[in-house]
Amino acid sequence: MTMRTLILTILILIMVAAIGLAAEYKYTFHATPVSEALLAVSREHPELKLTFIYKELDSYKTSSRIDTDNPSEALRRIIGYNPVSLVRKGDSFYIEALQHGRYRYSGRVVGSDGEPVAAASVMLLAPADSTVVTFGTTDEGGRFSIPCDRTEIIAKFSCLGFGTTYRLCHSFDVGTIVMSELPVKLGTVTVEADNAMLYADKSVYLPTRIQKNSSQTAIDLLEHMAIPQLAMISGSEVKTLSGQPVSLFIDYLPASQQDLQAMRVADVRKVEYYVYPSDPRLQGTPYAVNFVMQRYEYGGYVKALGHTNLFSNPVADILANVRFQYKRMTYDVM
Repeated sequence: MTMRTLILTILILIMVAAIGLAAEYKYTFHATPVSEALLAVSREHPELKLTFIYKELDSYKTSSRIDTDNPSEALRRIIGYNPVSLVRKGDSFYIEALQHGRYRYSGRVVGSDGEPVAAASVMLLAPADSTVVTFGTTDEGGRFSIPCDRTEIIAKFSCLGFGTTYRLCHSFDVGTIVMSELPVKLGTVTVEADNAMLYADKSVYLPTRIQKNSSQTAIDLLEHMAIPQLAMISGSEVKTLSGQPVSLFIDYLPASQQDLQAMRVADVRKVEYYVYPSDPRLQGTPYAVNFVMQRYEYGGYVKALGHTNLFSNPVADILANVRFQYKRMTYDVM
C-alpha cells in the first residue's frame, strides 16, 4: 500500500466515523409550543412511540437547542422547566401536563417600564389558607396561561429583581400585572488579566490548556487565542488590524510554514507580540509574533500531519518531523 493510498484510507475512515457519531436528535426551537416541538420529533423519529396530550401542552412554549443522540435527553430539553412529566417504558414515552383544570387563568406580566418580565413564577393560591393550588411561569413575552379547577383564587407573582405582587382574581382574564423593580446592591467585582500582560516593548499572552488542546499548529493556536492586535490569519499568513504583515518566530528564530506546522503546541509557554522591536534577534521586523517554547534538558517528540483532496485533482501531502533536544542543542529531521 502506497503512502497516498494509506492517507486516503485513514481520511475516509475518519469521515465515516464522524458521520456515525453525529447527533441523531438535532433541533432548534424558539418560542415553539411544546406540543408542536414534540410532534416534529415524533414525525422524524416514529420509533420513539410518543404519547402525549395536545390540548394540555399547547399553552407551554419551549426555546431550546438540542444536539444529542439520547432520546430521553432530547425530550427533557424540549419540556424544559414547564410543568410536564416524562415517563419512559421501554421504547414508549408518555408525556403529560401536570396541570389540569376546567378553567384557564391568563394574563401578562410587565415591569414598571412596560417591558415583559420573562420566567416569572405565577402561583395560584387558595384564598382560605394561601396553599398552592397550581403554578406556572411566564414566557418570553411575559404571558402566562394556567389551567385550574378553582375560581376566586389569589395569584402570586415573583421574579428575581422584582417585588412580589399579589392579585385577587375575580375572572379568568387576569389582565396586565405590573411588577416594581427592586434596587439590588452589587458587590465589588475584581477582574485580573492573568492570561495577558502589557509591557513597554511587547504584549505577552499565555495560552490556556483548552486553546492548546484544540490546536494542531501554531496558526491554529493564534486563531484560538484571538489576540486583539491580530486581525487576519489565513494559512501561514498573519496580519495586523491595519493589514500589515506580521513576521513569525519560534524562540526568536524565523519560523517557516513547515516549522509552524511541526511545532508541538503543548510546549508553547507564551506568545509575544512586538511592534517595532528593538531586540536584534527579531531582525528589525516592524511587527513580530514570537512563540516561547518549553525547554528541556533532553527529550523529543515525533509529529506528522497530512491532508489530501478526495474529489478533484487528487493530491496528498504529509509532513513528518522528529525533534530531539539535548541541553542547548536541538536536532530536527523534517
